[in-house]
Amino acid sequence: MHIPLPSRHTSLRALLLASAASCCLHAATINAAYWADATTDSLNNYTNSPAAIQIGNSVFGVIPTNASQAQPELDVVNYFRTGAFLPGASTAYDGVLLGNLTGYTGLTATFRINDSALDAGAAFDASTIVGDTYPGLVGSNAGIRLMFMGGYLADGTPNEWWSRGTVAYVTSMMNGQDVTLTLDFDPFSWSNYYGHVGTESADTVNQFDTALAGVTRLGLSFGSGYFFSNGFAFSNGGSANIQLDSIGTLGGSPVPDPSSTPEPATLALLGGALVGLGFFRRGSRSR
Repeated sequence: MHIPLPSRHTSLRALLLASAASCCLHAATINAAYWADATTDSLNNYTNSPAAIQIGNSVFGVIPTNASQAQPELDVVNYFRTGAFLPGASTAYDGVLLGNLTGYTGLTATFRINDSALDAGAAFDASTIVGDTYPGLVGSNAGIRLMFMGGYLADGTPNEWWSRGTVAYVTSMMNGQDVTLTLDFDPFSWSNYYGHVGTESADTVNQFDTALAGVTRLGLSFGSGYFFSNGFAFSNGGSANIQLDSIGTLGGSPVPDPSSTPEPATLALLGGALVGLGFFRRGSRSR
C-alpha cells in the first residue's frame, strides 16, 4: 500500500496552524435550530432529524440504545452536524462553519456522550456498543470523527472528508466527560468518500480545496468497522445522547465575499474622492 508523504501544500498549512491556532479560535454560537442528527432506523431509512435539543450553550442529539449487533447498521446514529439543509444555518454560520473556510487553518470540537445506563465517569463497555466489525477486530472500534462536505463531484459522489487519525474511540471515552478533537485543514490529515487521502493526487488535493471553499455540511461523524459514517449505537437500554459543547474554526480569518469587494473602477473613483478630500482638508487647515 502506498502511503503518500506530506507535500509542500501540507507543510504550509501545518506552519500556519502552529502559529495561529493557539490564539485564534473562531467559536461558533451553537444554536439547536442549526444542528441535527442523521440516523438509520430499523427499516434502513436514513433521515436527518429536523433539529437538535438545546440546554444552555450546548446542543444534544439522540444516540439509539435499542440496537442489536445482529443488524449493526440499523437503529444507529451516523452524524451530528450543521448544514445548508437546515433553514437559516447557511446564513448563521456563513464563513465560520459553512461556506468558504479556506481562510482558516483548522477545526476543533468539544463534545461528550451521556448514557443514563452508566454512572458518571464510567467507561463505555465494548459489549454494549453496536456497530460494524471486521475480521480480527477485538472489541469495538466505534468512534467519532470530524467531517465536512462541499457538495458533490461530477459523478454524483459526495465531496466529503473525514479526519483520519484524529478520532475519539468510544471505548476510550468516559460517560459524561468532554473530549476535544482538533485538526488542521491539511489534506494529508483527511480522507474522502472512497478512503483516498487528500494528498494522494493532484485531483484529491483539488477536491479537498474545492470542498473547503464551499462547505455545505460540517460536524461529527459516527463510524465503526471499516467505515467512518456507517454509525453506531448502544444496546443497554436507557437513553443516550451526544452533547456538543463547542465547535469552531482555527487561525486565519473569513474569506471576503467577492460580491462585496469593490470593482477596480469603484476603487479608482473612491481613491480620487479621498485625494480630493485630502486637498480640501489640507486647504482648510492652512487657512
